[in-house]
Amino acid sequence: MKKSFLIADSGGTKTDWCFVDFEGEKVFFTTESYHPNLMTEDWIKLNKPFWEKYITLENLEVHFYGSGCLKEPNKSKVKNVFEIWGFKQITVESDILAAARACFGNNNAWIGILGTGSVLAEIENQEVKNVFGGLGFLLGDEGSGFYFGKLLIEKYKNNGFSNETTNELNSTIGKENLINLNVTELESKDFISRISRSFSKSINQEIQKLHQENIELFFEKYLPKTYKDLTIYFVGSYAQYNKEFIKENLLKRQLNFGGIITKPIESLTEYTLKSTL
Repeated sequence: MKKSFLIADSGGTKTDWCFVDFEGEKVFFTTESYHPNLMTEDWIKLNKPFWEKYITLENLEVHFYGSGCLKEPNKSKVKNVFEIWGFKQITVESDILAAARACFGNNNAWIGILGTGSVLAEIENQEVKNVFGGLGFLLGDEGSGFYFGKLLIEKYKNNGFSNETTNELNSTIGKENLINLNVTELESKDFISRISRSFSKSINQEIQKLHQENIELFFEKYLPKTYKDLTIYFVGSYAQYNKEFIKENLLKRQLNFGGIITKPIESLTEYTLKSTL
């Protein structure tokens, strides 16, 4: 019997989806985050109409990988929400496992997620063995686009940039925006996260040093000092933009660079299809 699939890779900011129909045709799309903490009664009702065209399909499997879904209570919560919407076949796993499967399939290695909820994790026998990080944007997220924005704003407000760089920031982001931003306010989080995109390819040396500092902080904070001879893969656009800084950090720690995938959803879809068909 032919199957159809709904595959999700949900982070703290957004969710990437792939719908695969009975003929194997793929449709990719993106929605807001489907983090378990967002799934209130009102949120469930609001999002139900979006899925009505999918729940009528027979033999549809949902494979959901999400931030906050490492432990059982949240896995059950997400599964229950999809059941409320009318889905029958639902598997829920952590987005850490999604990143690992997208990068190195069923092999053993380490995965670094440089995004909302930055983590470094050891994967062994298709399970998340050890996790370092995942503290959230108020307490952590070193190595993410948000944390780069945080470093930039703090330095800007402390008059730490040259006049040339300050003028560049004022023209690119807006002086009023930079002055008024508060990195502890939830409503500012997405705006701060997007700052890194504006400077992802900047050759300004002061900006480059902030990217370098951000990547260095990720390794300093989350990589255990006792681990040696590791191969680490990475996911996220911020990781891709700063690949050379990542390689530098791995080299000086005598660790191996496995590779980077910007968006896991495509590789994750291929993994799911090969594993289930």
